[in-house]
Amino acid sequence: MQDAVIKQCLEMSLSADRAAGKQAEEQLRLAEGQPGFSLILLSIVGDAAVSPGLRQAAAVFFKNQVKNRWDEGEEKPLSAEDKLKIKEGLLRLMVAVPPLVQRQLSEALAIVCAHDFPEKWPTLLPELVQQLGAATQARDWALDLGLLQTCNSIFMSYRHEFKSDALLTKLKYVLELLAAPLLQLAQALAAALEGSAADAAAAGKLLSCLEASTQVHLSLCSQDLPEFFEDHMREWMACFQALLQYQHPALAGDADDPPGPVELLHAAIVETLALYISKYEEEFQPFLPAFVQLVWQRLIATGAGPRYDPLATTSIKFLTSIATSVHYTLFSQGNALSDVCERIVLPNMKLVEGDEEMFEDDPTEYIRRDIEGSDADTRRRVCAELVRGLCRNYAAEVSAIFGRYVTSMLAEHAANPGANWKAKDVAIYLVTALSIRAGNTGALGATQTSGLVDIPDFFRTAILPELEGGAAKPDELPVLKADAIKFVATFRTQLDVDAYRRVLPLMPALLGAKSVVVHTYAAHALERVLTVKSGQPAAPGQSAPPKLPMADLAPHVQPLMASLFGVLKKPGSSENDYAMKAILRVATSAGGAQLAPLVGEVLSELKAILARVCANPSQPAFNHYLFEVVAALVRDTCAANAAAVDAFEAALFPPFQTVLQMDVAEFTPYVFQIFAQLLEARRGSLSGAYQELFSPLLVPAMWERRANVPALSRLLRAYASTRDAAVLHSLPQMLGIFQKLVASKATEGEGCALLAALFEAAPTGALAQYVPEIARIALTRWQHNRTRKYALALCHALGVLVCCHEGGGALLISSMDGLHPGTFGGFFPAVWLDHCGAQGGDAERHVCALALARLALDTPAFLQQEGLRALWPRTIEAAVGLLEREAVGGAGEEDGADDMPEEAGYSAAYARLHHAAEKSSTPCADVDVRAALATGLQRLSAAQPGQLMPLLNTYATSDQASGALRTHLGTYFQRAGIDPASVH
Repeated sequence: MQDAVIKQCLEMSLSADRAAGKQAEEQLRLAEGQPGFSLILLSIVGDAAVSPGLRQAAAVFFKNQVKNRWDEGEEKPLSAEDKLKIKEGLLRLMVAVPPLVQRQLSEALAIVCAHDFPEKWPTLLPELVQQLGAATQARDWALDLGLLQTCNSIFMSYRHEFKSDALLTKLKYVLELLAAPLLQLAQALAAALEGSAADAAAAGKLLSCLEASTQVHLSLCSQDLPEFFEDHMREWMACFQALLQYQHPALAGDADDPPGPVELLHAAIVETLALYISKYEEEFQPFLPAFVQLVWQRLIATGAGPRYDPLATTSIKFLTSIATSVHYTLFSQGNALSDVCERIVLPNMKLVEGDEEMFEDDPTEYIRRDIEGSDADTRRRVCAELVRGLCRNYAAEVSAIFGRYVTSMLAEHAANPGANWKAKDVAIYLVTALSIRAGNTGALGATQTSGLVDIPDFFRTAILPELEGGAAKPDELPVLKADAIKFVATFRTQLDVDAYRRVLPLMPALLGAKSVVVHTYAAHALERVLTVKSGQPAAPGQSAPPKLPMADLAPHVQPLMASLFGVLKKPGSSENDYAMKAILRVATSAGGAQLAPLVGEVLSELKAILARVCANPSQPAFNHYLFEVVAALVRDTCAANAAAVDAFEAALFPPFQTVLQMDVAEFTPYVFQIFAQLLEARRGSLSGAYQELFSPLLVPAMWERRANVPALSRLLRAYASTRDAAVLHSLPQMLGIFQKLVASKATEGEGCALLAALFEAAPTGALAQYVPEIARIALTRWQHNRTRKYALALCHALGVLVCCHEGGGALLISSMDGLHPGTFGGFFPAVWLDHCGAQGGDAERHVCALALARLALDTPAFLQQEGLRALWPRTIEAAVGLLEREAVGGAGEEDGADDMPEEAGYSAAYARLHHAAEKSSTPCADVDVRAALATGLQRLSAAQPGQLMPLLNTYATSDQASGALRTHLGTYFQRAGIDPASVH
């Protein structure tokens, strides 16, 4: 594809015309496998004459290319020549493109480095270091900044990677080349900054360079304190100390502006200091008093506007690090503790004007920052963490200080609620901060409290009246209504059932509030309350019963559902994911029986919503929960009434076919999963609609979109399970899909799962002719991808062949050996026996154990080959090992575990519907493998007396292993009614 055509396609992909955009994306997807395609994208990215939007689109497409095709294990990886040219030009582009484009290239560079740096890209770091030195000498601060930001994008991942020998080796290499130049660069930049007082523009660039160099410093010392950094800590700390005192009047800016270069640099330095106090306090101790004083003074002087938020939050985190370290005694000096509480915590906990404006004008952002702990970098949140940190060692003192303020603020509010509502807002937040001691306040709420506040009493006296007033006047003082609702969600595990009974009738009115924040918090609190489990013991394999009994929920199901769907009709909440998640939770909590009268109405609402969002699917979480609700209705209703399948198909096929016709890429994986769910629930022959749907599923183009693959594979497996003649007639096409899927590391598991389903469904006569080619494809893939994941998936599929077909073992051996004599003899120990012990699921262990037993006991070819005969005792031992692992079983789901994924939404990979989970199926489930093993051993012993059984005794690696094997086999003989003495 020529450059001009690619540019045109990129422009069309940005079109408001959805059809034109999709057509352009499809053309680009078809072209991306061509050599040189990614280089054309880079040339567009680097062309200053091209429009910014087009350069950005090219950068995004390039980043996705790198993400999906850099790995050699992908189906169509980038060529070695393209990779080399990309690495030659990427660094030059990184420092020359606009910031938005640079952000995309930065992500691409990080992906490349994760695969190739430093082993396959040894020139990168030396080139960076050389260019940094040259740029600094030339006082080219813009180039310095670009290079430092490139370094930051490479090293940022070191902060969060799991500590390993490989990571430490990589860090050692980086530090050898960069540690000294980084210090020299920081000192040179700091010196240049001192001389730039008269040039605000130059000072701004220097400050940005210093901030980037500090970020690199932070990344490089996040795992361990490098020896060079420790040896030169005095120089680094002197530089940080001087920079923390730096101010430039011309760069001060307005408090409502975004953070400026001074504030960003100071925040980066303080973040680095917090790391040192938390991880390297012994080495940092000599510098601590001076920095505490500096950070304290800087924090006291920090204003309340958004410009200073990063500095304020990082500074408060720094104080929290001290409060939770061995240096906590610094807060006992003089009035330090009361000063922190009164001069830092309380002022930064107050609701500021910007928060109020956000509550009204940008409720989505307010909710994102505030609800359930997602405001990790807001002043309020970090102040709450500081309070908890101080309470570790000064609980009584801190509780006394804030207790007085809480009492005073509640009294102030009571005197004039309309004018003094902010006082109660702070009081509620303070109580929350004082009360939460530990536990995840997101998924499980405040599971542990400090005991400093009586939560049930505070609920009765301060929260419940607010909620009752909210039910009467939901639009009055909405911030306090939101506070009270959030309190219920946060402390739901601490409240008793009576509190739930009093809150539940208030929810429909609160859901009817005009405020987006209030009705969203109400939906969220309702959903979270319904997740709480009782303290009663759970039945085996079940989660504990809900804390709120069904008898208390049942009368409210209809009004709650009506109010929740009402939320979705309000301005600003038409795609409110909290409301849709609450609909899902009410539906799953109520169950099929309670929801049966409402199913028609609920489906009608869902279909209308689906028709609307198809035009522009912009809210991933909302859309995910929308389809989860459909899946839950199908699951629960059809389980209670099998005849309901026809009604669901009649209701869902038209809108789902619309999704497929419109090619709504975000929704097709969901649609295929629910089609599979309905097909699995159906009894009898395929309906006409399913027969029409089947043929298009076999078109190769349908499988090009990776997000569709797991759902399509699941749907084909459901078709195969019907054993319909038309489906089995298409066996060659489905095996072709297996070949395509198994060729890629990303989809090989789905390919093996499809193969297993076909082995289970197809008759031996139809299947046998294809097994040699299947074996060739599978073994070829193994040559290129020797991973345990693939070995387990492949062995399960081949195990199904052996188990489900008479003579399946002989068919498998002859098919492999037909490729080359002795092929199975090499494959079996290296792939099957070496990996089968790691099979995780009950079905996989059952199939694998039965397949091993049938190979060793019922397949003459196995014993006729000398190499395989030598593996006979190991094969029996492996089968017994799998059976005994199965008997012990794995850990079940934790009692009280949530029955719905906490994080939802689709991604480039796949979006699995929790409530449309594939029904567990175990091939040959009716076979007692232990008894089959015993009878097979008896039969084989009778045919070859005294020849094979002694091998088991001599094979075991120890007396203990030998004894365990004999013990297990003895129980199997008893199970089958066989005298062990007759087997010898």
